[in-house]
Amino acid sequence: MRYIRPPRVTSGRLLPLSLALTVLVFGYLSRWIFFYKFDPVYWENAYYESQWNIPNSPRGIGDDGLYRYIGYRLVNNKENPFNVNYEVPPLGKYTYGLSAKYLGNPFFTTFLYYLGSIFLFFQISKHFFPSKLAWLATILYACNPMIVNEIQNTMLDLPLTFFFLLFIYYFTRYLDNKTTKSLFLSAISLGLMAGVKSPFFIPMIATVSSVFIVKSGQIKKVPIFLSLIFVGYMISYFCYFIRHPNPIPWLRLHEKIYLFMKNNGSTHDWFSVLRFMLTNEYRGFWVNAKSYWPTNWSIIYPLGLVSLIFGLFKYFRRKPIPEWLSFFVIVTTCYLVLNLTIDFWPRYLVPITPILVLIISYFLRKHRVLLVIIMLTYLPYLFMFFFPKPTEFKELFDRLYKSNYYKDTYQLLDSSTRNKLDVNTWQRLSAKTPLSSENFEIIKEQNQWRIHLLNK
Repeated sequence: MRYIRPPRVTSGRLLPLSLALTVLVFGYLSRWIFFYKFDPVYWENAYYESQWNIPNSPRGIGDDGLYRYIGYRLVNNKENPFNVNYEVPPLGKYTYGLSAKYLGNPFFTTFLYYLGSIFLFFQISKHFFPSKLAWLATILYACNPMIVNEIQNTMLDLPLTFFFLLFIYYFTRYLDNKTTKSLFLSAISLGLMAGVKSPFFIPMIATVSSVFIVKSGQIKKVPIFLSLIFVGYMISYFCYFIRHPNPIPWLRLHEKIYLFMKNNGSTHDWFSVLRFMLTNEYRGFWVNAKSYWPTNWSIIYPLGLVSLIFGLFKYFRRKPIPEWLSFFVIVTTCYLVLNLTIDFWPRYLVPITPILVLIISYFLRKHRVLLVIIMLTYLPYLFMFFFPKPTEFKELFDRLYKSNYYKDTYQLLDSSTRNKLDVNTWQRLSAKTPLSSENFEIIKEQNQWRIHLLNK
């Protein structure tokens, strides 16, 4: 009987398999998001008792909870986006609302944004790099703790990154082939990005892009490019225009956004973004804030700063570097400079994380083993993120329980306890049950800490 050698797994096959396995593992470790059930009654109550309606309310609501609830209202109630949470454009929130209403779970959209950003990143990478390097860079992006942390949140930074990558995809193709179609699609994508979150960075990106358009000898296309950015921004407000087709009131309503931003003065720390990028130390900008070390940091950030300095040196010394790399270096540098002027949060680095990965991958393209080593440095941060100690969770439950926030503590119970108790029964029971280890224990459910009721 003749021996048949099994097919050898080459690096060309191993890298795509590694990426697929990475996504599957992260999906499994975040599996609780797929079992999450959106409760509009709970979130409505939480919103109206939060700081958004009651000044200095002790029952706060985080941005992720706010966005999923407001998104649900935009979809379910067909609400005017200028009537509620108007300071943030509606596109990202609306996509969460669609998922919350029709699938009962806004996290499906979050995971789709993650998958979509990986797909776009790979499409961009393979345009610049050989196949193996493109796959390696994509894995480096998909594993990055800053990106992975967003899977378990309904924040707007991952949707923002998706549309930014969509803009990058088309604009870099324009830089390569100078086609009008690519330029115009990039403008629409940038406008959609402006409709996800406060468009603070959009004028800078549009200005830098316009400079590169002029350098390409197509100055006549700049006005159309800028106009289509505005068109894309208008498209992001489709949930407004399908019921209010007149654009004049829409323009006037932007005064509310301007006044909100004007009345929220910045108390920023000029060195906050650099401190975080270089040392992983983050100091809040609020009163009595303490330093802490988030799990979404990675060595990409200090290496990225070094790569930016090196890229700027080569650009201004007119050393030969690709046009796309010059664009990335200038846009990213300007983005970081603007972050020096605002109240910085670490998640603000999410949109430029893929760009830093691309820049670093280019400069280390002949030393790919270093890219693998960088990837290995992610592991401690990923471990701390996926396997957190129960200390903070216990402190949260204890604080809410002592404050008699029974609706909030009910959300922290495990499924077996919630199946035995409805929220009203839990209210009566929690009011007379002492807070002790004899009555409650912390357990893992779908890789998430939950509270299990004992001796019921």
